[in-house]
Amino acid sequence: MIPVPAAVVEAVDGPVAAVAGERVEISVAPPGPVPPADVVYLSVAELVESGLLQELNRRFLHPLGFALAVDKAASRLHGIWDCRDDPEGIVFADLSDADAWEKYNRVEAIARNRHRWRRSLLGWVVQPIGDRREVG
Repeated sequence: MIPVPAAVVEAVDGPVAAVAGERVEISVAPPGPVPPADVVYLSVAELVESGLLQELNRRFLHPLGFALAVDKAASRLHGIWDCRDDPEGIVFADLSDADAWEKYNRVEAIARNRHRWRRSLLGWVVQPIGDRREVG
């Protein structure tokens, strides 16, 4: 038998000591903001097919030396490549085919629509640093 020390867990009402072998239920809130109950998640397949992955990488991550990688076969996010040590960063091998143009055009259509609404409703497209809003 291996002795197991008591654990101290930070609970909502303060620390709770758990004795070895004792069952303790712990509810852990996810880091960051909690999404609304009716939030809709984008599948990995839709992320790829819509062009969002291509354009997120091409426009934002690649120039910074990163790439969001997906495992299409397993339909999951694989991780973010960190290539900041490479002065050129990351580039796609070929963006000249019809598929790349279709993805670009899909994202552009989404962006035009969303930008129009955000500019109209909020006064900006990209939230400025220093902006503070009541959430709830």
